[in-house]
Amino acid sequence: MSFQPGERVALEHTNDPHTLLRPGDEGTVRRYQPDSQVLEVDWDSGSRLAMLLAAGDRVRRIPTGGTVGVRVLDALRVAGAAAGRSAAEWWAPDVLGGRAPGGSRGRAREVLAGVDAGDPAVLDGLPVADRDSVAEGRRRYAEHAPPDAPAWEQLTVQQ
Repeated sequence: MSFQPGERVALEHTNDPHTLLRPGDEGTVRRYQPDSQVLEVDWDSGSRLAMLLAAGDRVRRIPTGGTVGVRVLDALRVAGAAAGRSAAEWWAPDVLGGRAPGGSRGRAREVLAGVDAGDPAVLDGLPVADRDSVAEGRRRYAEHAPPDAPAWEQLTVQQ
């Protein structure tokens, strides 16, 4: 079985006793290494736990275009990725010095290393999503959800 980046999967089983992931948790495939059968997943919970398929971890594909819930999540994920790219476009030149002579590669590597290391000085300098009002969330949902998506008022707290 092969996986492609962007495919949606749901956890069926993992041997990792320390993870907070539970069967049914969903995520998006980041990368698949067929030689070692390692499936790297960006879980919706924020976890980035890789699945070791050869060691007994199991996931199932979530069909795209199937349920309204999946299409809603896909549409909102696309909108979120676009918003993230937009934020990076205004943030990077200022923080990384993208407009400075000599480029910004070195500074970008420092920032990425700081993120990987969890360095508070680096993390505190990153842009954060504004936690705006419920009305703003409702507006964004209405703007990006597919036409057949449930109304904002019908969503559960978890959704």
